Amino acid sequence: MTSTHRQDRDPIAVVGMACRLPGASGIADFWQVLDSGLDTTSEVPATRFDIDALHDPVPRTAGRIVTRRGGFLDGIEDFDADFFGMAERDAMRLDPGHRLLLEVAWEAVEDAGLTTTQLAGSRTGVYTSVLSTEYWDMLVGAGMIDLRAATGAGSWGLAAGWISHAFDLRGPAVGVDATCAASLIAVQEACRSLWFDESDKAIVGGVNLLLSPNLYLGLSQAGVLSPDGRCRFGDADANGYVRSEGAAVVVLKRMSDALADGDRIHALVRGTSVTSNGSSGGPMVAPSVEGQRAMLLAAHRDAGVDAAEIDYVEAHGPGTPAGDAAELTALAEVLGQRRGGDPCLVGSAKTNIGHTEVAAGLVGLIKTALALKHRRIPPTLHVTRPNPVLADFTDVLGLATAATPWADRGRPRMAGVSSFGLSGVNAHVVLEEAPAVPTAQRRDRAVPGFLLPISARCPDALRELSLAYADVVERVVDPVELYDVCFSASSRRSHHGVRAVVAGSSAAELAANLRSVTAGEALGGCHPLLSPTRDAFLRGEDAGWEALYAGGQFHELPSYPWQRRRHWLDSVPAA
Repeated sequence: MTSTHRQDRDPIAVVGMACRLPGASGIADFWQVLDSGLDTTSEVPATRFDIDALHDPVPRTAGRIVTRRGGFLDGIEDFDADFFGMAERDAMRLDPGHRLLLEVAWEAVEDAGLTTTQLAGSRTGVYTSVLSTEYWDMLVGAGMIDLRAATGAGSWGLAAGWISHAFDLRGPAVGVDATCAASLIAVQEACRSLWFDESDKAIVGGVNLLLSPNLYLGLSQAGVLSPDGRCRFGDADANGYVRSEGAAVVVLKRMSDALADGDRIHALVRGTSVTSNGSSGGPMVAPSVEGQRAMLLAAHRDAGVDAAEIDYVEAHGPGTPAGDAAELTALAEVLGQRRGGDPCLVGSAKTNIGHTEVAAGLVGLIKTALALKHRRIPPTLHVTRPNPVLADFTDVLGLATAATPWADRGRPRMAGVSSFGLSGVNAHVVLEEAPAVPTAQRRDRAVPGFLLPISARCPDALRELSLAYADVVERVVDPVELYDVCFSASSRRSHHGVRAVVAGSSAAELAANLRSVTAGEALGGCHPLLSPTRDAFLRGEDAGWEALYAGGQFHELPSYPWQRRRHWLDSVPAA
């Protein structure tokens, strides 16, 4: 089969990813949850609201919530305000979702190997989707009504503005509001900005927190929540969705720029689409087979791919009877040309962590990028009896109910990611696995030994980071890889005011010195030719790392160790 991929534009490279999700404090944790088939939902914690007072197992009971469960994050009251130069009174007025998005955006930027020097003043766009946490109502109740509260709380596009301000970004800063399809539509907006040369880089983020019972009450009255708090996407007994908290951020670049910059690419965005159901599904909130069929066809046209090239679809997959039936039917109709070949597998991360609502599209994108990277499709949980729709299309669609190796079909692996929302909007992204990067050739070091710089905003963070770096260095057995670790630590991480440098001739020596780091120190024997670089870095000057580690390649490093403190109101929102 001849590929029909578009040749008239660069694919968009996903160069950075970060997340906070139930049971997962980062990307590695999230993959462990997915690959191990874990369900990380739980009962509503008392720190959110009193579920005992509000729960009633009888469906659609007025003023009551039919389920006791959801997906929840730990520590949403805490924030590293000092890192972002924020006074305590200002941090308390900033919506906790915006605070969380700031930290996760920083983690995604680090994952992309971008520094504050590279970002400051750059044409980097920011696109965010935020569901109102009703934190503004809490501030009003506490009498904290001022400009900082007004610009800090709510679901406005100000979340994008906070990120642009923190990193001094000069591209578009836009909030996208399209219910549960919002974050995937934000991905499309970012891709369009890159394709039309309005931006050189883009940060796309979504966040969802469940501080109040109010939306729970409305959704319960509508009968769309799972009474037992289990998402059963693709199962005949699916009985509703499970609300969940979470934050997800990706960093995007044009592929040609990413390759020229030596970036690590997680996956490629080949094409996108957004459609509306109009009145084709009946009520506005009802899913529509016609609308989703149009969405899939438009995305494949935009990507220049045949439906037969799609190996996997990360479905919106909420676990609602109407939503699942419409989505599976549309997929089967569009993928019908696959007959006679292997069926396209379909799954949903919502069976693991619940539905993160406005952040769900990005969560699905990150899951799919990880599956492409690991070449393994994670299992979709809680399926006992497959949805009857699947029985008519067994040669076209199959549920990924077990971890499945992603077979090599002699072409790049391809996948789709879908989202749809209560506003009748549908969004889809076509992803392709990252291009193969030539194996790094062994490099001759210009001078003997290694220097590894480390820095943070405070001594406690420096100490934590040095220990995390030591764990990475101890696993290195190849000098070329150690070269890349030092290159990445020196040239692909932002340098802060509290600094230290370790020197050594081997990974073991560097790791031992890292475990002894305190602020302002230079540990380990250092060759005289390296001394000027070491001393300049400790003085806060340009140390010339690029020349020292010329030809180095990106190596993954630990994220910044946040020094969070509680910034919260003591009041708890009432029903």
